[in-house]
Amino acid sequence: MNQTTLTKDAPIILDATCSFSKIWPKFATVRIDVRPECKPDIVMDAKDLKFTDNYFDEIYCDPPHFIRKAPLSPRIKIVRRLSGRKSPDAFTRYGWWKSEEEWFDFIEKTNKEFYRCLKKDGLLHYKITDAGGCTKPSDLIEKMTNFKVIEDKIKPSKSNLPSNGKTHWITFRRIKNDTSI
Repeated sequence: MNQTTLTKDAPIILDATCSFSKIWPKFATVRIDVRPECKPDIVMDAKDLKFTDNYFDEIYCDPPHFIRKAPLSPRIKIVRRLSGRKSPDAFTRYGWWKSEEEWFDFIEKTNKEFYRCLKKDGLLHYKITDAGGCTKPSDLIEKMTNFKVIEDKIKPSKSNLPSNGKTHWITFRRIKNDTSI
């Protein structure tokens, strides 16, 4: 089988917040993160993408879900380490927003950058957790003014959040109206 037929016209996909796991999506072309310790392909902030206009077919974004003023205290981290837990706490692994204003700033800036870097019919996929102390899907949907929601899959959260915690897998389509940015 000729390998070029498998990759001809393959979509160019950005994982804009790859974190440590790099599992969503497994098939990303380029993985970026602001944290070098995550070992992304490129250390870059999703709020200031260094890619040309209309470059990507799809962008995946799984930003931090927690909003809190500080990470876990060193005492809690020590107790977890002594209990034999190998992976770091969720705040260290996935990051967090220090305030709603910081989260809203991220949405505002990525709204513009993702729009600029996506092709005309490009898709934007966001993963958002909806639970106490977390980001709100409604805020994201309201502030992503350059995009239209085409799907919102809601599933129970797999984390240790309250039982009513839900994970939203929201797919947006880029709006073709260039006057919106």
